[in-house]
Amino acid sequence: MKCFTYLILLAFFVCLGAVASPRLSNPVFQSLSTKNGLPQDVVNDIVISEDGFVWIATEGGLVRWDGVRTKLVTGPDNSLADASVHRLALQGSEALWFSIYGRGNFYLDLATQNVVQIAPTKYHAIEGVVQHAETFHWYTPSKLVIALSEEVQLFDTEKNEITRIAELPAPLLENQHSIRSAITIDDVLIVATTKGVYVKTIFDAEQPLVSLDYLGDTEQNIDNINAKFLMLDEQNRVWITTVLGVFVADKKTYLRA
Repeated sequence: MKCFTYLILLAFFVCLGAVASPRLSNPVFQSLSTKNGLPQDVVNDIVISEDGFVWIATEGGLVRWDGVRTKLVTGPDNSLADASVHRLALQGSEALWFSIYGRGNFYLDLATQNVVQIAPTKYHAIEGVVQHAETFHWYTPSKLVIALSEEVQLFDTEKNEITRIAELPAPLLENQHSIRSAITIDDVLIVATTKGVYVKTIFDAEQPLVSLDYLGDTEQNIDNINAKFLMLDEQNRVWITTVLGVFVADKKTYLRA
């Protein structure tokens, strides 16, 4: 796609620093680690629920922090103790979704504190290992896009149903590439992989993913097609980050292309 603008990260942060200034000249940071409540010091994700609780995904389990005390979510029969929690997503005040490396995807009912695992999806060539969500994204308030390593699913929270809406193209799967992220822009699904970015309509589950040209005049290399992160910001700009560079286009131009 010729409309994407390549941003040099250094210039971006220099410009940002020129116009922004800290609100506090001497900010005070509170430390939270294994010394005062975390089960493990490696933190993968953080979200804050409407009631003010901080939920922390660590390599040693899922933690709820109230600003003073931490509580480890252990699950039924301590099945979640020491779990490597990867990603988090809040479903309003109803549930907290989380993925566990190699074990799949779960949600915690915030009212009952019950933990539920949704139907697991195995890797096509790895015995005994379940795919976990690389990212979660809300398509609608009741429909969750789940980006697994080899496919993208849509979970309907009202019907409790999972639908596969995209598969990693066979050549990428055969060469051990994987999905990194997936979001929706209106009714278009955009998928970031370790070898490029792909798009399709979210309605047609059988439609294959189509490669998106976001490099424009930038020469392709192994790093700038290794996509890591996708975002639609409040100014309706689509952001694609890669191992080498950030690319951005406005939503209207993106959808038109």
